[in-house]
Amino acid sequence: MKKRLNQALKNEKGFTLIELIIVIVILAVIAAIAVPNIMTAVDNSRKTADVANAKMIANAAAAVKARDATLGDVSGIYDFSSTGVAVVDNASTGFATAISTELNNARIVPKYIAATTPSATHFRLTINATSGAITVVARNADGGTADLFPTPADIYGNK
Repeated sequence: MKKRLNQALKNEKGFTLIELIIVIVILAVIAAIAVPNIMTAVDNSRKTADVANAKMIANAAAAVKARDATLGDVSGIYDFSSTGVAVVDNASTGFATAISTELNNARIVPKYIAATTPSATHFRLTINATSGAITVVARNADGGTADLFPTPADIYGNK
């Protein structure tokens, strides 16, 4: 029995250097193909999340506007960031609070534009004083914007 075990151990052969190099090359090729596809999928999910969040903000604004006539003129600019909803240019603070409540006080920030532009900070909701039209953009600290609602910008693929 011991003799057979010793013979079996002596007959074991490992991989040659060539075989190991071939395996490494195959793994490198697979990685070179997979990594860009994974990055594309991550970018697409961020874009989809931004467009969905913009629609959610616009729908919340429309719902609050339609439901609560006591708020009066709600036209103006509202910023949604990690710190909550802020009013810009003397917009209605009551409306900002109502939207925040409608969104369950969610802290909503852009995902895609923040990944591509580190200074991206917030979504900006604008309600036109004349027409009442609602628009939502992703905005960065440098003042650049990307339209999200009602029609997403080209970088978002018009989803």
